[in-house]
Amino acid sequence: MSINPTAGHDMDSLRKWDNYDNSNKDSNTTLTTQSSGALTNNTRPSWRQEQAEFRPPRKCLHNFFIVYRAIATVSAATLGFAQFLGMAIEEIPDGASESVRYSLSLYLVAMCVIAVLNELEWFSFIVNSKLLTTWISRGCCYIFMSLLSLDQASTSDSETTDELELIKGLSFIFAVIGFGYFLMGLFCCQMILNKLRAEHEMRCKEGHLKKESLKNECIVSLPGDQSDMNKMELG
Repeated sequence: MSINPTAGHDMDSLRKWDNYDNSNKDSNTTLTTQSSGALTNNTRPSWRQEQAEFRPPRKCLHNFFIVYRAIATVSAATLGFAQFLGMAIEEIPDGASESVRYSLSLYLVAMCVIAVLNELEWFSFIVNSKLLTTWISRGCCYIFMSLLSLDQASTSDSETTDELELIKGLSFIFAVIGFGYFLMGLFCCQMILNKLRAEHEMRCKEGHLKKESLKNECIVSLPGDQSDMNKMELG
C-alpha cells in the first residue's frame, strides 16, 4: 500500500482555506450588520429632527422681532385703556380748554386702537399704509403719541394721582418702544425681518410638501399590506 506524500499537505491546505473562508464570512457578516445598523440610524431620524424638518423653527432674531411687536401691542392697548379710563372718571368738560383736552384724549384712544391693529397687521388699509408700516414713521408716531399723552397727564386737573402716574409710566414705555422702532428702521432691521419671514415661509412650505409626500407613500403602501394580511388570515 503506497502513501501519497502530498496528501497530508493537501489536507492542511484545505483546512487553512476553510478557516480563511470562515473568517471572511464572519467579517462580511459583521460589516453587513454594521452597515444595516448605520442605514437604520440614518433612515430613522429622531423626533426632534422630524419636527425641525416638517415644522422648521424660527430664528432667534425673528423671535426677537415677534416679542418686540407683542410688547408694543400690549403697551398701546394699556395706554389706550388708561386714557379711556381717565375720560370715564373725569367729569364732562364745560369750558373750552377742558373740551380741547377731552378731545385730545379721545384722539389718543383712537390712535392707540390703530396702533394695536397696526401691530397685529389687521385690515388692508393699515397693512398697505406706508406711514403705519414703515418702522421709522411708526416710531415717530409712537413718540408723538407718548409726548401728547404726557402733556395731557401733566396738565390734567384730576384728583386721582394714581391714574395720572399710570398714564405717565405707560407713556414713557411707549416712547421707548417708538424710539426703538425708529432706530431699527434706520438700521434697516425691517428688511431683515421681511427676509426672515420669507425664508421661514419657504421652509414651512418645503416641510409641508415633504409631509404630504410621506402621507401619499403611506396611503399607496397600505392597500398592498392590507391584502397581504387578508391572505395570511385566509391561509
